[in-house]
This record gives sequence, structure tokens and C-alpha cells, in this order.
Amino acid sequence: MKKFAIYIFSAVLIIGAAFGLTEYLSGTTYVLGAGSTIFVDFEKVSEGETERIYLTQEEEEELKLILLEAERKNKKIKFAPLAQEDIKYHIHLTNEKQGQLFITLGNVNVVYRNSEKGGFEIVDPEGIIAKIDALLA
Repeated sequence: MKKFAIYIFSAVLIIGAAFGLTEYLSGTTYVLGAGSTIFVDFEKVSEGETERIYLTQEEEEELKLILLEAERKNKKIKFAPLAQEDIKYHIHLTNEKQGQLFITLGNVNVVYRNSEKGGFEIVDPEGIIAKIDALLA
């Protein structure tokens, strides 16, 4: 009887772990974590040309708020290499808790640390792009 109880307990643990992992991978997380953020580079790409954008302190704070609200899927995807025409905005930043991050918005919308290892798809990229466009207008 003891063995049967151990088997049942083990089965419940395995099923629970599988369910929890499935729920996590199908869920979302915020793109940017709380903490100090430094914008290293912010580029706008249009018609094959890359323009580096220099933000004021207030614009950086507004961009940080936009990214704090943005969400990404928890399941990692492969996306590299990217064609320049697939990019509208490319953001390189360093976050106190997450380290170095790259965010690409356009036809391919991902946040990643190393493009060769894949990244995470951004949820509602059109809304984020609209907010950034409004910020830069």
C-alpha cells in the first residue's frame, strides 16, 4: 500500500510540474524589470537608413515607462538574422536586474540578450510602436 501511495504522489507531482511549466510558457512577463535603466543606444530605421536618436532625460523616462508596461511571451523563439527592412526601432539598454537587453520593433518584435540564442516575442508591438512614435513626434 505504501508503494502505491508513493506512485500516486509521484504522478501528481509530475502532472503538476508539467501543468505549471505549460502555464508559464504560455504566459507573459514584462519586457523591462524594475530598477535603474540606462539607454545605451536608440535607433530608428526607415528606408534602409539607420538614424540614431538622442533622447532628453524626460524622453528617456517616458520611454522607460512605455517599456515597463510592455509584455513579452515566456517561450523563447529563434529570429536571427534580421533584415534591416524588418526593423523600425532598435533599442539597446542596460537594466539593473536584467543586465544588457536589446529590443527590436518592426516586422519582427523581440527582446533578447544574444540574438544567436533566440529571444522572446513582444506582445502588442503595434501599441508600443504607436507610443514611441507619439513620444518622438
